Amino acid sequence: MINLEKTSLSLGLYIISFAVSLTYKDTTNKVAAETFYVYFKPPAKFYEIWVIFYSLTTLFAIIWIYLNNSWSDEAHFYFQIYCSILGIWIYFWNKRTIFGMSLCTLIFSVYVYLQYLIFQEILDPKQNISSILISNVFAFQLGWYSSSILITWSIFFIYGPTKFRQESLAKVVWPTLIILHYFMITTLYQVCSAKGVPFLDNTFAYFPSLAWCLIGMVYVQKQQFKSLKKK
Repeated sequence: MINLEKTSLSLGLYIISFAVSLTYKDTTNKVAAETFYVYFKPPAKFYEIWVIFYSLTTLFAIIWIYLNNSWSDEAHFYFQIYCSILGIWIYFWNKRTIFGMSLCTLIFSVYVYLQYLIFQEILDPKQNISSILISNVFAFQLGWYSSSILITWSIFFIYGPTKFRQESLAKVVWPTLIILHYFMITTLYQVCSAKGVPFLDNTFAYFPSLAWCLIGMVYVQKQQFKSLKKK
């Protein structure tokens, strides 16, 4: 039996959060470019293309949930918080203050953790095409956000109380990124094993999403190197 109350709330919150993020997209990018610039962050055009896929895949997941009632109460609860805190993040990010940015770092960390919890909850031991597609929707998001969380914390360390130099921090970004993704992939593998589902079938979208973010980081660093060479 479909729980119309929970599925409708999940769908409604998603639509609101998507509308808010779309409304403030340009402003959010300006804050990143003008106030909290980090030269190893993927350029805006990489984010814009990724957002299209993010929106389409999440919308597909929500519509499927609404039609098939495939989520547990816990999954709905995590997803509803996940949608709700996006607006809070946008509000504080656009304040352009050190306090707001610091708070956004914590909010984004919670955001990524909620994605992991949702992925864990929606894994279905009765594997079929629809359940595999839905688990890959959130694996796809984790692939990008697992890199983005490092960039978010880099902004905190550069512009926050510690005032790290970008050049110094850039030296540890890549090794840290490797460790971070190794931890995330290992964790997803353990979750899939515990649920008795094939790892690659349920997480294959993680890897192209991760690759797109890494290509963006390499691209922007190459551009930075070229501009320094010209000087």
